[in-house]
Amino acid sequence: MPEAATAKHLTMAWTANDPLLTVSDLKVWFPVASGVMQRTVGHVHAVDGVDLEIRAGETLGLVGESGCGKSTLGRAAIRLLKPTGGTVHFKGEDITSIRGEHLRALRREMAMIFQDPYASLDPRQTVGDIIGEPIDVHGLAKGKERQDRIRELLRVVGMNPRFADRYPHEFSGGQRQRIGIARALAVEPTFIVCDEPISALDVSIQAQIINLLENLQSKFKLTYLFIAHDLSVVKHISNRVAVMYLGKIMEVAPGQQLYRRPRHPYTGSLLSAIPIPDPKVELQRKRLILQGDVASPVNPPSGCRFRTRCPRAASYLKGDFVLRSGRRSNRYFDKFLFETDPALLKRIGAELARLVPAETQRLAAPELGAVLLGGAVSLETGLPLVLVRKEPKGYGTAKQLEGRFHAGERVTVIEDVVTTGGDSLRSIEALRAAELDVIHLVVVLDRGEGGEENIREARIPYSPLFRIQDLPLD
Repeated sequence: MPEAATAKHLTMAWTANDPLLTVSDLKVWFPVASGVMQRTVGHVHAVDGVDLEIRAGETLGLVGESGCGKSTLGRAAIRLLKPTGGTVHFKGEDITSIRGEHLRALRREMAMIFQDPYASLDPRQTVGDIIGEPIDVHGLAKGKERQDRIRELLRVVGMNPRFADRYPHEFSGGQRQRIGIARALAVEPTFIVCDEPISALDVSIQAQIINLLENLQSKFKLTYLFIAHDLSVVKHISNRVAVMYLGKIMEVAPGQQLYRRPRHPYTGSLLSAIPIPDPKVELQRKRLILQGDVASPVNPPSGCRFRTRCPRAASYLKGDFVLRSGRRSNRYFDKFLFETDPALLKRIGAELARLVPAETQRLAAPELGAVLLGGAVSLETGLPLVLVRKEPKGYGTAKQLEGRFHAGERVTVIEDVVTTGGDSLRSIEALRAAELDVIHLVVVLDRGEGGEENIREARIPYSPLFRIQDLPLD
């Protein structure tokens, strides 16, 4: 099938009920060169295995500290950067590897508002030429029609149409950002990446730009990926918020829910850094101060990227526990551990719950070791639970489901321990045989015996809370 026909077919298969943009296991790595010959000795893992969905008409806020990969993720999502791995689907079409005219046509659907309103505008071009450039590239208008369109775009963003003949240096920062917004709107996109569009502006001007973006979204049915540092601004404009740290997404949740009850300790630390404009409240509240430095993106930690600074992880790695055998141990891979320490079960359940994707509709827990964990995560998330039991025949490798469920539901599997991954994969096969959509596998401990490789080879997203090589065992 010709390339154009394929694109048309895939676009027609997309409906408004499907996600507008789907990012799956996206990676963007930059080579690190060294020596006289400038040989590659490593990679900066700027974005490393990100999964995101953005639905038409919504605003997804993306927050995190400087250098965590927010802007790189936004640029890769609209193909300003070529991904190292993973896929990006736009309106149902895989755009990861498209090139040439096909990519040029796609550019009309996407646009970007850049962070720096001074550096993002060519000082040698007039405002009219800056806004008109994308119109010329895509051949959308010429002559008087082009000039009318430029003036109308200036009008839409709240500027005088006569400013089209002026140069960028004649405008303030807020006015320059409005010009950048007009340029983004020139090709009538459906999706816009707003890369910290207000960070370089005064507070009063920030409010004007935010209001303008909201009005434009309502008027033109736009979808935004809104990247920012200011959590209060993100709360105001976003339907959902994704928190990013060291190339990974830590948490995704509806805006109000994330601010009221953050699940991830990193989210909690970001929220605690927001000053409260009341001296009495500010003096009394307890700040969550993180210890240590951000790990290197060239050699990031295994497992959860935040574990080297996480106060919860530090508390888990202390003390010892009585196992069913009666022996005391600080090992975390004994599957009966949780039966002997209910407090630990609750804590581990809360940590697993934050790894459960927001789109999950039901949890599944294979017996025996994961049943208690599944119940703990179910209590934490409010999601219903189905059990995956071994059938009483043969060697017990066949599986059967117990509990209510509906075909097509998106399921996250909860496991206590993964060794080679065979038992987990058989549980997933049983779930899929019942027409359930397994979207993730969350596990307390990976024992480093090939399970992670086997699970990822089966194309199942996988999140271990701990890896055995990272734990101080007795």
